[in-house]
Amino acid sequence: MKGLFTRYRDSGTGASTFSESLPPSTPPRVRQRRGSPETEQAPSTVDVETDLMQKAANGTEHQAPPSAPAAASSLAGISKALKRPWAGHLVGLVASNLQAELAVLNLGCGDVALVGTEEALASSHSKTVKTKIEEVWHFQVVCELHVSKVAMGALNERLSSSIGLALEDRHLAVYDDMVRAAIQAKASDIHITTDKASRSANIQLRIYGKIKHWRTNRDQLIVDAIAAAFGKRVKASTNTREQFSSETESAFMTQQLVQGVQWEGRFNGRPYITGYAGVMRMLESDPKIESIPDLKQLGYSKSHIELITPAVERNYGLIIIFGSTGSGKSTTLRTFMVKVTDPSSMKVYTAENPAEYVMPGIVQFSLPVDVNLESAVIQQKFTSLLRDLMRMDPDALMVGEVRDYETGRMTAEFTQTGHRCYTTAHGEGCVDGLSRLCGGEIRMPPDTLAGSKFLSASLYQRLLPKLCHHCKLPANHPEHGLSARKQALLRSKFDLDPGSMFVANPEGCSHCQPDVTGLKGNGTQGVTVAVEVLLPTAEMRSCIARRDWPGLDQLWRAQRVAGYGESDMLGKTAFEHAIWLVSQGVVSLKDVEAEFEPIEAYEVRGQKAIATSIRSMA
Repeated sequence: MKGLFTRYRDSGTGASTFSESLPPSTPPRVRQRRGSPETEQAPSTVDVETDLMQKAANGTEHQAPPSAPAAASSLAGISKALKRPWAGHLVGLVASNLQAELAVLNLGCGDVALVGTEEALASSHSKTVKTKIEEVWHFQVVCELHVSKVAMGALNERLSSSIGLALEDRHLAVYDDMVRAAIQAKASDIHITTDKASRSANIQLRIYGKIKHWRTNRDQLIVDAIAAAFGKRVKASTNTREQFSSETESAFMTQQLVQGVQWEGRFNGRPYITGYAGVMRMLESDPKIESIPDLKQLGYSKSHIELITPAVERNYGLIIIFGSTGSGKSTTLRTFMVKVTDPSSMKVYTAENPAEYVMPGIVQFSLPVDVNLESAVIQQKFTSLLRDLMRMDPDALMVGEVRDYETGRMTAEFTQTGHRCYTTAHGEGCVDGLSRLCGGEIRMPPDTLAGSKFLSASLYQRLLPKLCHHCKLPANHPEHGLSARKQALLRSKFDLDPGSMFVANPEGCSHCQPDVTGLKGNGTQGVTVAVEVLLPTAEMRSCIARRDWPGLDQLWRAQRVAGYGESDMLGKTAFEHAIWLVSQGVVSLKDVEAEFEPIEAYEVRGQKAIATSIRSMA
């Protein structure tokens, strides 16, 4: 044999890569190349399986051709060469009389490493094992590692005390691995899309608000993993069907303990034209109260908190948070309920469909999603729950979301009885959201919304990724920075200095790199909110009663007296809060424009805008 190779396969693309085996003191070099996801043929060599079996039977040595040194000569060397953790091995694949020479290590999520001596890796039995791994188990061999006999002996000693993964347990193990990895990567959602033509499953994670490709698996393996979770991890009374099928829509919740913390996965999926699409929202189901962020930790500024405080200190009135899907409304609502109100001194109930978060100290009522029920039936149940809660002597009520006429009517009725009420709704601004409440779907009467003790505060928020402060780049970076035109406009239109601004480093660094194989950093770490707060005045209530939404917007934005680089948020939109975050080096203008609109299109208003325009013309 003229060359010996350690073979890797990228689980993200299915492509194979190779590295020449080097002396044990030198880590193997890996050279990436794209290729077919189909089973690779081993390097051409003499089939020595017969000799191996004979050696195992009578102890005689097999004389192998001269070759390069093994890539690993110890147990520590194996872990170093694999460059990723492994947990146990796959059982029932390697013939018993060859297990001293060959092993299949479980790398998690359907990835395995074939580890063995030179002779074992070159044998036809090794090829048979690989075929079974890929065609029976539906796993993928991402690495073939040649190790010394000493290392193989140490590995077998370690494996003898570990529990191997059996064929019948693989699907649940893959599901558990994916959930653990997603939590470790701080993902909020796992997105799964299978494709029948390519027999593949594309798995993506939403991390800090952005979708990232994670890995590619066999479609059947992932579908079976979801089915296993449906059967073994499902939360009682949340499954909408008796059995899982990728041919029908389904919704259910799973439960899983990860590093001592209980997590729930809220799954929704359905077939589409060429496969199956599903998403699982990851939710910590039993959080400690100290782990729940306060408003400042969410990204609300000191000015925002000062504006909101009088509204939440009242014992009456509606506080509503508007935003799009995935804008963090439910997270903020939980903070209001647990950290802003005082559950120990008041009786607080929630009505949710379904409940997303467990809130310590709060009495929560949840209606599970049921795809088999008509929406009218679900709504009737939700309305009945709200009526019951109004008779249970509440001090405050949280309605998970105002979606339609009935939830809007019951929310209004509860608020009008003189109670404090929190809720969320879809809307593209604190004024736009109010107009939607009075629109065709919800039809809340404007004179009700305009009542002097009805609306306490209207909030709107969007999520923005925070820049990694270890690797962020200056805004004038020649390759990744802002254009000269953008920088000039920031000066002339917003009176801001681009010299204090930064953009994300697309390569990331060790601080923002997710600690999960297959994911790369992109220069962001965590999220913050861009927020706007409207506290209605008498004039504003008059506009609401007349459905004069442009007039309401004008009155609210006329309250702004602070510049865009100043921290006072009175009368400022969420976009203007985001621009302030840009000026502080917290977020990138590129992300702000992606979430809102280009700075060229934004209309500046308020007293400060006039002064800024005069300075720009001077």
